[in-house]
Amino acid sequence: ERKPLAGQVLDRELAKRGVPARYKISDLGFGRQRLTDVVLGDPRRPDLVADWLETRTRMTLSGPVVTGVRAGRVRLRGRLIDGRISLGTL
Repeated sequence: ERKPLAGQVLDRELAKRGVPARYKISDLGFGRQRLTDVVLGDPRRPDLVADWLETRTRMTLSGPVVTGVRAGRVRLRGRLIDGRISLGTL
């Protein structure tokens, strides 16, 4: 029952930051969320692709805070522009 609500919150936050994304929520626990089939950025040329992504969160007076991220089988696309690394929409 919590997965649709979590998906709405995540979609809203990604949209607010202009990050196109596709993912599946596979597990929700207290302070832990696991996403699978994660694609961030332009779907034709994504900035990040991961088989799975797990976040650790904790609640503060200001709301939830991400305290850690782990990921598996990650492909990250970046460019070097004028001596600085650009990770696209990330």
